[in-house]
Amino acid sequence: MTQFQIGLWICTANFDDHLGYAFPWSPVRWFPYAAGTDSHEFHHSINMGIYGHKLTLWDHVFGTDKVYKQWRIKQWKRTKKV
Repeated sequence: MTQFQIGLWICTANFDDHLGYAFPWSPVRWFPYAAGTDSHEFHHSINMGIYGHKLTLWDHVFGTDKVYKQWRIKQWKRTKKV
């Protein structure tokens, strides 16, 4: 991976994180432990876990994503009711 590609990925991921809308086609969602818009929103609004900047892998390993997972289930149920 070249330095340009890494920079392009970081710009894309930052744009995706701070946009406030989770596009289903976003390339950030191609990677299983990539931190996207929803995890970024959770981190700043509830601030209980999800400490990884671009990856949630270590949050998963150390269990700091438990509250986030519960929040995601609530969000999913809320959207299913609509």
